[in-house]
Amino acid sequence: DDGGAIYIETHAGNNTGNQYIHIVGDTDFTDNIAGDNGGAIYMYSDADDGDTGNQRIYIGGDATFEGNIAGGDGGAIYMYSEGSVDTGYQRIGIEGSATFEDNIAGDAGGAIYMQSDAYYGNTGNQSIYINGDATFIGNTAGSDGGAIYMYSDSDNGDTGYQRIDIGGDATFIGNTAGSDGGAIY
Repeated sequence: DDGGAIYIETHAGNNTGNQYIHIVGDTDFTDNIAGDNGGAIYMYSDADDGDTGNQRIYIGGDATFEGNIAGGDGGAIYMYSEGSVDTGYQRIGIEGSATFEDNIAGDAGGAIYMQSDAYYGNTGNQSIYINGDATFIGNTAGSDGGAIYMYSDSDNGDTGYQRIDIGGDATFIGNTAGSDGGAIY
């Protein structure tokens, strides 16, 4: 079971379209549970013989992700793009305020898990933009990335850039990873 509060999944024999979540008001994701991935939000795109579209989560208001639990990856947010050719970009933009507190992932990404895999082509760019305020406190991952896990893999092509841009205020306190990246992997 994936996505304790929101579940978005696309599969296609060829190409998949874009996936977007826009949070512009005040939103609380509290105490949601997913047996597998995405304690609060699960976003997955799979193109068997083609390209995946772009994936984007935009937080323009105030969002609280607190006490969410995923048995696998992404205590609060799970974003995964998998294409046999190319994958689109993955982006999380925080323009308002976002608090990620006491979220737990059994595996990777205590608060946020972002992964892109392309088998025969290139992966798109991966980015997290913080232009507002973001607080990551007490999130836990069983393996890597106590607060944030970001991974890109292309078997036969190139990977796009990976970046976290902090133009606003970001706080990382007391995040824990069982292996690497107490705050960010």
